[in-house]
Amino acid sequence: RVMLCMANAPDLVLLCHACFKLGAIVVCTNPLEQRRDLRAKLEDCRPRAVIADERSYPALRDLAEELGTAAPCVRLLASLRVDELPPQPEPVVRLDPDDVQVLQYTGGTTGVMKGCCHTSRGYLASSAAMAQAFVPVLGAFPARTLVALPMGHGSGFTTAVTSPLMAGGSVVLVDALKPSLEDVLAAIERSRPTVWPTVPPNVTAMICCP
Repeated sequence: RVMLCMANAPDLVLLCHACFKLGAIVVCTNPLEQRRDLRAKLEDCRPRAVIADERSYPALRDLAEELGTAAPCVRLLASLRVDELPPQPEPVVRLDPDDVQVLQYTGGTTGVMKGCCHTSRGYLASSAAMAQAFVPVLGAFPARTLVALPMGHGSGFTTAVTSPLMAGGSVVLVDALKPSLEDVLAAIERSRPTVWPTVPPNVTAMICCP
């Protein structure tokens, strides 16, 4: 298991696909989570490694020290210099469609957050269904998808990492941790996305925007 804790960024998408390539289970977390929630996830899923951005790194590093011998390896995203690594052969990993691909935690609104196991087959099926849902409106893909939901959330993860790329589209990431309506509108003006998967509060804010 590899825990990724960072804001929406191309690095997060690349790291997710690197984990898929290696057969590692991805555990995405939101950098805005409370320290107690991060600790609960670390203790529950026991990742082998944690990759964090500058905002999340100090708390995760301290938590790893508290866990002692059970601590994962915690690395700062900025310290990963892929361009300095020697060439490596393609990994040979045999995966089954029913192998767990993503461990997605619930929000914990009804109690202790729980890790939900998502298989490769399940994620491919949901991604294909999401892509096909837009065909009657947009016609044939590729589409340009605006992602302003946090990728640590299940909806943000699917709409940014799997569905549009599986369909041959592109992704426009709004990387603010708490994107404002102005951030979203600026991204729409700049990149002209054709799809914006979102949630009701964002739609309400858009309708009420003068």
